[in-house]
Amino acid sequence: MIAEKRKLVFPFFLQVPVFLRTTVSAYNAVSGGGSAYTIGGKVTLQGDCEMDVFVHESTHVFDGTYSLSGTSAYLEALYEDSCVPDEYAMTNNVECFAQDMVVFVYYLWDPNFLQNVCMEYEIFYINQLTVPGVQAYKTMVGESHLFNL
Repeated sequence: MIAEKRKLVFPFFLQVPVFLRTTVSAYNAVSGGGSAYTIGGKVTLQGDCEMDVFVHESTHVFDGTYSLSGTSAYLEALYEDSCVPDEYAMTNNVECFAQDMVVFVYYLWDPNFLQNVCMEYEIFYINQLTVPGVQAYKTMVGESHLFNL
């Protein structure tokens, strides 16, 4: 059973950018209804979760490490843009930042993914981050187009 869960989880784990994964102290996969949460640097995934959930929850740990979603620059980006990724992102700036990161990761894999320019300031904010690993990851994805699982 555990080996089977690992086979299901591992491909999604690999798709989480290294700069996000390195801030997470542990990923736990448990049975449940396809939801997830983060407490104290640990991500718990309940049931079947897609890659975007891994990125979203990992971003909460990343944000907790670097306190990015509350900066004046990010809040200004939110104010300047006319939309956010989805309804859940409208909950608060912390959830919006996590959802923005999901969009940013998809955008790095496929620049055509982001056709909607209503989020340009949010994506620009993440694109310009100088915290460890972000720029290196952008370079790696740009050169290799990441994983073909």
